[in-house]
Amino acid sequence: MKVIKHEIYNEELNKLEEVDIYGFCGYCKDYILATDRVKKRKSKVYHEDCWRQKHL
Repeated sequence: MKVIKHEIYNEELNKLEEVDIYGFCGYCKDYILATDRVKKRKSKVYHEDCWRQKHL
């Protein structure tokens, strides 16, 4: 999976930030930053926390 450059608004810093997006979570449908911990399953990618909630 390739990393996508994207700008998001950081409310704490009150400015736009450029981030690397790895993909979108198969459960919560939120984007996965390149720095987040992920769980890969077949061709899907999930946040590790989302995967853990569904499978434990």
